[in-house]
Amino acid sequence: MQRQLKKRIYLLIIFCFFIGGCFSVEEQKKDKVIVDYEIVERKDISALGLEQITLKVLVSKAISGVQIEFLTEYLLEEEKTNILTEKTAYIDELTIWYYDDIDDIPQSYTVAMAEHFKDVEEIKYYYRKN
Repeated sequence: MQRQLKKRIYLLIIFCFFIGGCFSVEEQKKDKVIVDYEIVERKDISALGLEQITLKVLVSKAISGVQIEFLTEYLLEEEKTNILTEKTAYIDELTIWYYDDIDDIPQSYTVAMAEHFKDVEEIKYYYRKN
């Protein structure tokens, strides 16, 4: 009898983890929907053989951190494709400034900043605190 009870509890726990995992994946998929964005400025500041690109991107005020990260990865791949067809197969440094108001573009970022360096796999994110 105790064995059956333990088995049912164990199955219930596994079921709860499975259902919980499915919901979190679905929530993440909703967050990763490409948001509306506009590249307002793109500068190639390459020098001395280093490929350096900066982007200023206008996004919605309601953008989430997960969406910023997904959009950054998307833009990085797009820039790699552009560079590949033009000059080289890599970008040494990509910096993206995210803004929620076009009038703020001359200033520092208003939403977030992302930096990618060729020698570092991880993208660094800096979020503006409201």
